[in-house]
Amino acid sequence: MKDTSEAKKNQAIQEILDAAREVFAEVGFAGARVDEIARRASVNKAMIYYRVGNKATLYSEVLHRTFSGIVEKLTHNIKSAHTPEEKIRTYIRTFEQTFEQHPHLPPIMMREMASGGQHMPEIVIIGLGRILNILMGILDEGVRQGAFMEAKPSILHLMIISPMFMRSRMELIASRRKKHARLLRQFDRDQSVDIGQEIERLVMRAIKSD
Repeated sequence: MKDTSEAKKNQAIQEILDAAREVFAEVGFAGARVDEIARRASVNKAMIYYRVGNKATLYSEVLHRTFSGIVEKLTHNIKSAHTPEEKIRTYIRTFEQTFEQHPHLPPIMMREMASGGQHMPEIVIIGLGRILNILMGILDEGVRQGAFMEAKPSILHLMIISPMFMRSRMELIASRRKKHARLLRQFDRDQSVDIGQEIERLVMRAIKSD
């Protein structure tokens, strides 16, 4: 009975966080309302405050779970890569898969970047630091082995994730503005090209020492 009760509690929390994730992605932290999150989660506001907390706590928990998951995946996936080049490719692929699995993340983070991180929880900043530390370790290894040139991890990280962020937004605009979809998509000469592969190609050309 106790296990069943705990499972129901966890399920209720997950449904609340799923609803919060949707709302934050659509309107950002400032525009989000706990009433709307409660409506989508099919609970009352009191239940949200009791199970998770206020809006700031919801926001922090949504982002923390996503970022901690990225760090865990990166750490796990990179272990199976043997060379610095393989590790960079794994880094890129892990982010591509993450954004596919968590389409809410790009719009939330783009709003945070535009606001200068006005509402970004400290735990997320710590998570981002851990991610950049992983990338710095890969770059340092590559430089020591003579495979890579010196590069700033923060710049390289932006080179990797920015196209993924923008591609997801451009696709959304094209789907909403069907009249101009052809205009927006004409710059992708080959629609069959995988964005992860294209980013890999450009990044490797930018940092390889030979």
